[in-house]
Amino acid sequence: MSEVFCYVDLTDLATYVALDQILALSALSEVTYLPLMVSLSSASGRKPALETHDPLAAYKARRQRARDAFAAAEHARLLTLAGVTPDIADRPRDGELAHAWLHYVSMHSGSDAAQMLIKSVMDGIFRDGRDIEDRDWLRAVSGTSEDPSSVPDSVATDQIEQGIFKSPGWLIEGERYLGREHLPMMRHLLSGATNETAPI
Repeated sequence: MSEVFCYVDLTDLATYVALDQILALSALSEVTYLPLMVSLSSASGRKPALETHDPLAAYKARRQRARDAFAAAEHARLLTLAGVTPDIADRPRDGELAHAWLHYVSMHSGSDAAQMLIKSVMDGIFRDGRDIEDRDWLRAVSGTSEDPSSVPDSVATDQIEQGIFKSPGWLIEGERYLGREHLPMMRHLLSGATNETAPI
């Protein structure tokens, strides 16, 4: 099998819920873990303009309320699954520094070290309430004395070109799979199960 890449947003609660399953896949194949630098909202850069005389305005407003209600219910479900309180989960977080460390560790220390960093950082911020911007803590959990400044722009450019906009995002043999809902397919592909029907 060719290289397998997994793109992870260290600040994403949905990723944290499935973290153990995500990291367990590296037992099936060598996985390169990289920080997710681009989301759909950041890639588009803007919200659609509101039309003042839109004949579908009421319909669109109802659809938006339904999406908002679903998002709130899903968030509550994720809090329960992760065993995380809203005051910890909903803190504003800038993952740029932690993502720089993940990129550095992944490139210089390999998959095992990257997995340990991902687990330590996500447990720290979601379970223990750690500050993801604490440079000394990140240095300690990374196991390196280096102080990476940022993730190279080429990482975000590659993600945009590959269409990776959701964590965890997988890139396997040129195919992309976005979100934890693809974990059964990832297990299938990485186990090399060629004579079995792929999970849907």
